[in-house]
Amino acid sequence: MFPLFETIKVQHQKVFLFEDHLARMKHSVKTLSGRDLCIDLTENHILQEIQNKDLHKCRILYNEKEYQIELSTYNKRHIEKIVCIQDEDLSYPLKFTNKNCFLKHTKDLPATIEPIFVVDGLLTDSSYSNIALWNGSEWHTPKDPLFFGVRRNVLLNNSKIIEKEIAYKDIHQYEKVSLINAMLDLEELQIEL
Repeated sequence: MFPLFETIKVQHQKVFLFEDHLARMKHSVKTLSGRDLCIDLTENHILQEIQNKDLHKCRILYNEKEYQIELSTYNKRHIEKIVCIQDEDLSYPLKFTNKNCFLKHTKDLPATIEPIFVVDGLLTDSSYSNIALWNGSEWHTPKDPLFFGVRRNVLLNNSKIIEKEIAYKDIHQYEKVSLINAMLDLEELQIEL
């Protein structure tokens, strides 16, 4: 019923990057179905569901005509280690509700271990975020991620991260990785390499 979803950060009665997320929703529906997004979704629709100023993860499940809002208090995962997993067939061009392409790799991993996927010898993304790697002087993000995230795009536009092809064989040139997504800004969740 809802093939797509969008995750939006909400805190202190503020919906973060709403217009960017809405633009991606429109693009995703057009790409998937060839149709326009025909839902009336505003920041107020999200805010009326929230009763406090805590940090919330707003998950919007949607198709071209309907949507459903799921809200939860956000708790950042504790990740201690990164592992690289090669999967030449991995593809995730839109934010699909079906994440089996990732689950087949993560189902047996402890919650404290997060994979970074390697496709064609290049680093791409983790199972739930884009990535940025610190080389001691600047943050690099893979030029060809599995998914082009909203937060990643904002960081690129603000010159906080630099796109670069990052080969798996070159990971030793980096000190740490930062997971970035709608809920995690650059440097909020870093793991030493």
